[in-house]
Amino acid sequence: MRTFALPVVLALLLSGPPAAAQTPAGDTARAGLIGDLLEQVAQAETKILGLARGFPNSAYDWRPGVGVRSTREVLVHVAGENYYAAAKWGGRVARESGVSGASHGEADAYERRPHTRAQAIAALEQSFALMREALTTLPDSALDATTEYARRSVRVRTAWVRTTTHLHEHLGQLIAYARANGVVPPWSR
Repeated sequence: MRTFALPVVLALLLSGPPAAAQTPAGDTARAGLIGDLLEQVAQAETKILGLARGFPNSAYDWRPGVGVRSTREVLVHVAGENYYAAAKWGGRVARESGVSGASHGEADAYERRPHTRAQAIAALEQSFALMREALTTLPDSALDATTEYARRSVRVRTAWVRTTTHLHEHLGQLIAYARANGVVPPWSR
């Protein structure tokens, strides 16, 4: 295994920097960490929205067990967290969401609101757009500022990396929900 790993690492290092990230709209994003984050947000957005649209109404209230979020609750949770990240670390706020970034309790309150299927999808679309805008306009110098994430002091870069990781965590959860409900993820067809 070690003899294989070194050539792979060398090939990756010599291949140069990754291509600029692409947003779902096709806009070329920035290079560096922010470009990488934008690429990951775009991938999660495309897949999460594909699943949100692919779930029938009947699957929106499905949950794998007592005390576990339903499909709708997961989707609204993702939107609420997106609104929070965009506001807290990017200064982009959707006033109607009630999430200004002042406290995480705002995102929690947002999640408790009732959402129809159409409202959940619209919130996902808007919240992802705000996240992309927040990241696109964030100066690189802001990445080293100190902020709070999960009641811990971290750098803004760490908060954005964890936010992106969180998106992929819920993407995996939604894939499992889809398969349990007979929904084939659109990219797997």
